[in-house]
Amino acid sequence: LHRNDALAYTTSFPTTLALNFSENDASDKYQLCPPATPNGKPFRWREPKNVRIVQRAAGGLLRRDFATATDGANDGVLELEQPSGLYLMTLNMHDPKEDTGPFDVIGPDGPLLRGLRVPQGRFLDKTIAVRFRKGKAALRFSGKWKINALALQLILQEHEDFILERPYWNMGADLHAPPRPNHRP
Repeated sequence: LHRNDALAYTTSFPTTLALNFSENDASDKYQLCPPATPNGKPFRWREPKNVRIVQRAAGGLLRRDFATATDGANDGVLELEQPSGLYLMTLNMHDPKEDTGPFDVIGPDGPLLRGLRVPQGRFLDKTIAVRFRKGKAALRFSGKWKINALALQLILQEHEDFILERPYWNMGADLHAPPRPNHRP
């Protein structure tokens, strides 16, 4: 297990979707996600005119180019399609030439990240839980946002969910009482 802020995750969860916000640089794992996404892809920018790709000369595949607002004030809404369930989403952020932020990331259930700031030349990777319902999730980036890459790792499919949203417990229990030695119910 690895720790990232208050969230523990493991690298053994399968990566179901990995996006590189570039115009022309992809890998076997990371797909290109330009503003005008071709049809048939499980991701797209809701308003492509509000998003642009900035290309930098150095930084590596996931650290060089990034998606941002066209005029610095537009929200970017990224629509994703994956099987319903709970996912870990990792966002990569970096700009070698200027500061990033502050910006917010709003998910389908409300705020995911607030007031993110990344100083010039620094790297920030944030991993958070995101719930997909009915096979979809929309992420709204607002403020002075920049995103280099995004990856989704499936934790729990909706049909496997027995404890997060459904009443499962069928008996009462006093979890605060100390155990009684040699006690038989």
